[in-house]
Amino acid sequence: RGKPRNQQLREFLGRSKKQLLVALKEVTSGRGFDIILANEFNSLSGYQARLAYTITCLAYMHGAPVRRRNLNACLEGTDVQKANLLQNELREVVVPWKEGSEFLCPRHRVIANQVARETAPLEPKQHAVVTFLAQISGDITPQTISKRSPEYVGYRGIINFENMLDLFGENYDAIEPLYAELKACYGHDFLFWLQFGRAEVYFDHFGVGENYLKQSLGLREVGNFQAWHYMGVLFLKRARFQENPGLAASDAREGEEILRRQIAERGDFDPYPYAALVKHKLRYLKACHSPKFAEQLEDLFRTAQSGYRKHPFDDAV
Repeated sequence: RGKPRNQQLREFLGRSKKQLLVALKEVTSGRGFDIILANEFNSLSGYQARLAYTITCLAYMHGAPVRRRNLNACLEGTDVQKANLLQNELREVVVPWKEGSEFLCPRHRVIANQVARETAPLEPKQHAVVTFLAQISGDITPQTISKRSPEYVGYRGIINFENMLDLFGENYDAIEPLYAELKACYGHDFLFWLQFGRAEVYFDHFGVGENYLKQSLGLREVGNFQAWHYMGVLFLKRARFQENPGLAASDAREGEEILRRQIAERGDFDPYPYAALVKHKLRYLKACHSPKFAEQLEDLFRTAQSGYRKHPFDDAV
């Protein structure tokens, strides 16, 4: 808007390869784009079509197309009905990832993000997560993990707790049942227990969270720095809720020791232990009314300065 015609043409041509809907999203407020996708989703013929569309969007927003046989296995009906659904009802909505490929995807990653985050209702989205991750669990082996197969990439993205928050918001009642139902499929995987533990720590369920993080560390201790990181966060968070000052101080010390070890081992290239220590210890100091508050605050400030010098452009720091 407001540009000369030749500039408008140049802008349009530069985006045209991304499809008109995506161009509309980029150059407007996006409301028209959102309404179009919502209408498209709701106009699909039935629950199975909407489920298939949601599954492909969930996987593709995390960088993975869906293998046709895995998508078919998530759906109800005969083979003929499933083939008809993909060929006719979802035509031009769910498309081949590449020409002749056995993988399927939505038309564009921007569309996948919108459908998965906003368009798909809560319960079908929960059903899509559990059904798809349960179906692909048999395809996730050490060999496919090392090759970063689409199944592993999709699993790793969807199971990540930050992405669960992105999909479901701070809704514990929506998130916890998903992890609980998938334990039978992924209880052997350290990454699963790490993310389940993160969820419980986030919602201040410290006993359960500690148990799950320990299960993650029991399956893989060496190199499982994220589990140690969130164990440190857990102790510092729990310290604020302890009614016994001695238990609170003990938890705070243990959490700080873990995160300072992380700083010593990983601080040169990982800003998160700095940010976590400063954030959660500061909250603890404010809550516990320590007689050495000023001295401890000064020490924490020096830690923050050190983290900022090493990672001056990191948002968390």
